[in-house]
Amino acid sequence: YTYYVNNYFFGVGQNNVDNLGAGCIIVSEYGVNWSEPVNILTNGICTSITYGNGYYVVIGYNTNDKTCYTIKNLSSTDWSTPIVSSSINNGGLSTIVFINNTFIIGGQFVDIDNKKYGCILTSSDLSTWETTINNQVTTINSITHNDTIYIAVGQNVMDNGCVIISPTDNTGWASEPISTSSTNLCSII
Repeated sequence: YTYYVNNYFFGVGQNNVDNLGAGCIIVSEYGVNWSEPVNILTNGICTSITYGNGYYVVIGYNTNDKTCYTIKNLSSTDWSTPIVSSSINNGGLSTIVFINNTFIIGGQFVDIDNKKYGCILTSSDLSTWETTINNQVTTINSITHNDTIYIAVGQNVMDNGCVIISPTDNTGWASEPISTSSTNLCSII
């Protein structure tokens, strides 16, 4: 996955060199010369990055047990000592944005019976998270907003593409199916 955040280009994903399967990050100031991959999450994959409250924040999850993490760092280019948080979810995290002084994560929650639900996590400090589970959605892949509405896209329980909307206060997320065929909407900007 590639992103342009705070005047830098980032690639996040998984480094499979030597079969490590580590979540990694690469960085470029101009998009031409890139850093070598830096492994920042053992046995994992990194899925998204944003910048807020003085930190670059990457999200990812362990590919073995689906434990999810946030990884924060003060520097855009030196990822040798990032701060990896404790687990914030069980399932998979797809996207993170920083909007109106709030970190918003979209992804998937897997319950004890292995049922999958879309989830939205919000935090202003990266320590305390409020989780909203949507039992009509199996995953949330991307989030954006304008001045009047938040919009997320993903897939609903009928395997149809869906749009999840919320008013400007970032509460009351509601799912609206937009397709009757098997569709998983991956991105919205």
